[in-house]
Amino acid sequence: LQPSARYATAAQLADDLLVLARSDEAKLIVAKSQTPVTDILGVVAPRFHARAQDAGRRIVIDDLFLGAANLDATQIEQALANLVENALRHGRGTITVSATRVADGLRLSVEDEGDGFDSEFLPRAFERFSQADQARTGSGAGLGLAIVEAIVTAHEGTVTAANRHPHGGRVQITTPNEPTHHA
Repeated sequence: LQPSARYATAAQLADDLLVLARSDEAKLIVAKSQTPVTDILGVVAPRFHARAQDAGRRIVIDDLFLGAANLDATQIEQALANLVENALRHGRGTITVSATRVADGLRLSVEDEGDGFDSEFLPRAFERFSQADQARTGSGAGLGLAIVEAIVTAHEGTVTAANRHPHGGRVQITTPNEPTHHA
C-alpha cells in the first residue's frame, strides 16, 4: 500500500472501532431526519464508481422507495458503503444497490453476482473479525458487516445476509420509517 492508502486504511479502521465501541456502550448517537433516499443512494454509488469501472464492473442504483425516510443519513451511507466495499472485494459482476418500501419501513439491499456467502460463514457474518475463508487472504479486518449491524441496530432495524439463486450474495437492511407528523 502507498503511505496515503495505509493512512486511509488505518483511519477507517479507527473510525470502525469507534462505531463499535459506541455501539457496545449504547452511545452510538443516531441523529435522524427526513432524508430523500435517492440522496443517500446518490452519495454511495459515485464513491465506488471508478473502482468498479477499473475492475470491469458496474454499480446500478434502483430506487423504488421514491421518498424520504427518517434516519441518520451519514450512518446509513456508511453502512451501504461497507456493503458495496464488500461486494467489490468479494463478489463479481454487477453490484445492485436498491431501495424499496416494505410494510415495516425502508429496505436497502446490496447484491452482487459472485459466488455468494460460504454456508458456514452466514450464521456468523455479522460477528466482529469474522471473514469467510476465501476472504482471509485479502485485506480487511472483518469489521464491515459488524459495523453495518451496529448502525442498523441503533436505527432499531434488522440486517440479513443471504445467497441469491442461482448465484450471488445479498445483504438487506430494513429500518422502520415513522411518518413525519406536520402540525
